[in-house]
Amino acid sequence: MRKHLAVSLASLTMALGALTAGVGAGTASAQPARTSCYAESCSHLNPYKTYCSSDGREIYSAPNELRHVVHLYYSPSCRAVWAESWAPAGDTIRVERAGNPSVYSQDVTDGSHAWTGMINDAGYTAHAMINDDGVNVWGQTGDY
Repeated sequence: MRKHLAVSLASLTMALGALTAGVGAGTASAQPARTSCYAESCSHLNPYKTYCSSDGREIYSAPNELRHVVHLYYSPSCRAVWAESWAPAGDTIRVERAGNPSVYSQDVTDGSHAWTGMINDAGYTAHAMINDDGVNVWGQTGDY
């Protein structure tokens, strides 16, 4: 009887071990993809294709007088900024460095989500702007 009980306990222990072996394996958070640029090497690149958007966060947003809103995004891992908007077709969004001629503009062509290429933000400040070409009404975020 003792031998049978010992074998049964050993079998039960192995079965429980097999059942719980995978517990916790799927709980680790997925790591974001590695970015493919940093600071100046990000200039004019797409924040989504370079994976800079994976840790990008909205810093500021600002409307123009027509309530079309532009957002300034910053990626700490890429040290770069870009502008985004969900504006009507015909609007223009841009991101520019304060006191520096580095500017990137993007026309909104289909009235949906649009974004600019990035500009280096390491050691600089930048802001995002939106314009409705029909009435030339600009909106601008604060500098970051």
